[in-house]
Amino acid sequence: MSSISKYQRDIDNMGQFASLSHYLPFKQAIRLAGKRVQTVMVAKLLHAVSHATTSRQLNRAVNKIQERLWSIHTSQSTERLRIADQLIDVLSTQMLFAPSPDVRMTAASLLRMLIQMGLSSQPGNTFATFVTAIVRASKLAKPNEQERYTYLTLLFECFWPFRDPHPAFSRQQFPSNAIFYPLAPLLNTLTHEEQEMLLAIFSELPRLDESEFTDYLLPFALQWSQHSDSQCRRSVCGILARMAHEQSREALRRLTRDSEATVRARACNAIQHFL
Repeated sequence: MSSISKYQRDIDNMGQFASLSHYLPFKQAIRLAGKRVQTVMVAKLLHAVSHATTSRQLNRAVNKIQERLWSIHTSQSTERLRIADQLIDVLSTQMLFAPSPDVRMTAASLLRMLIQMGLSSQPGNTFATFVTAIVRASKLAKPNEQERYTYLTLLFECFWPFRDPHPAFSRQQFPSNAIFYPLAPLLNTLTHEEQEMLLAIFSELPRLDESEFTDYLLPFALQWSQHSDSQCRRSVCGILARMAHEQSREALRRLTRDSEATVRARACNAIQHFL
C-alpha cells in the first residue's frame, strides 16, 4: 500500500546512522541510535499490520506495537501519539479495504481499543472511518448484517472516552455532527437490533436539530414513541429531547405519563437535561 512507503523508507535508511558517532558525543549518539532503531522497528511492525491477511496476524503485529507504545516514557507522550496515529491510519485502511470480513472486523475492534485508550490526536477521523464502513456495508447487494452490527456497536463504544468523570479526550475533540449525517438515511433499512444501536449512537450527540437528522429521525422517533414495546419507547426519549421540534416535545411529554415506570423515568430525565 502507498501509505506504507514512508515506513519502508525508514527501514532502508537505517544505514545512514552509521557515521553519526564520528561527529556526536557518545551518549547523544546512543540516544539517536535508539530512536532510529525504534523508528525502524515500528515501521516494520506497521508494514506487518498493513499486510496481515488473518485476524491472528493482525492481532500479533498490533500487540507488538502496543508493547512499544507503553515502553515509551511518559515524558515522550507526543512520540507515543505519533506512533498511535500511524497505527490508526494503517488499521483504518485494513478496516475499509481488507478482503476478509474477519480482518476488517478485527481492525475495527483494534481501532476502538486505541480510541478508548485515548491514543489519537484526531479521534473524529476514526469515527468517520466507522461511518464510512457502515455505509459501505449497507450498500452491498446482500449486506453482511453481522459485520454492520459489529461496526455500529464498536462505533457506539468509541464515545466512552469522552464521558465524565475522567475523559480521555477534550470536548473540543468530540466528533462533529456532520460526520454522522450519512447514518440517518439508513435507519429504516436496518434490522431492529441495528436500529436500537443506531439510536444509541445518535443519543450520544449533543443535539439533533439539523434537517439531515430530523428528516429521518423525527418520523421514526414519533412512531416508536407509540410502539407496543416499552423498550422502543424508552429508546427514543433521548432522541426526542435532542430535537427542537414541537412534535418531538409533545411526544416526550406524553412519555412522561407512560404506563411503564422505566419509560416515564427516562422521559423525565431527558426533559430535565435537554429541555
